[in-house]
Amino acid sequence: MIRLPHRNLPKNAQNQLNTWQNEINGLKDYAERVDRGKKAFAQRNNSTNPTFRKVRQTLTQMCCAARRCGYCEDSVADEVEHIKPKDLYPEAVFVWENYLYACGQCNGGKNNKYAVFSDTTGQVKEVARRRGEPMVEPEQGEPVLIDPRKEEYLMHNLSKDAGGRGCRGAEVQGCRGDEE
Repeated sequence: MIRLPHRNLPKNAQNQLNTWQNEINGLKDYAERVDRGKKAFAQRNNSTNPTFRKVRQTLTQMCCAARRCGYCEDSVADEVEHIKPKDLYPEAVFVWENYLYACGQCNGGKNNKYAVFSDTTGQVKEVARRRGEPMVEPEQGEPVLIDPRKEEYLMHNLSKDAGGRGCRGAEVQGCRGDEE
């Protein structure tokens, strides 16, 4: 995993994402924000939507090679991935900085798994919600998985023995970017 170069989304596409995100943020109930965010993303994330065409074009420009997955860099990226899962963080469902191009294997493996270093205990806390569990806001904390849009992977201690973020994040979240 390498740090991806930053690219600004074209202004009209960014404005549309902001409008959609404000619609979600305006809902009072967390469970309603999650539900509406998921449905709105599923409805809008398609090749006929001009905003998401721009999202895909800009994500492609950020790829390290010919549209490679932002996690494993091995497979062709074909899915707009939410770094912070939309099922847990509705406040980031239409946030440009939360998007990454991923391959189906990494995105499917990660799914809605996410982990943070808990603000209260400092320990790794999985914040995934399993089917049927109550809709409660996830525990706050620093993400365990390195964000390739913001961080340089090689700047972290990656040793599993040392609890390195890259290894722990991939292990907890089911990504394959840190396979040995």
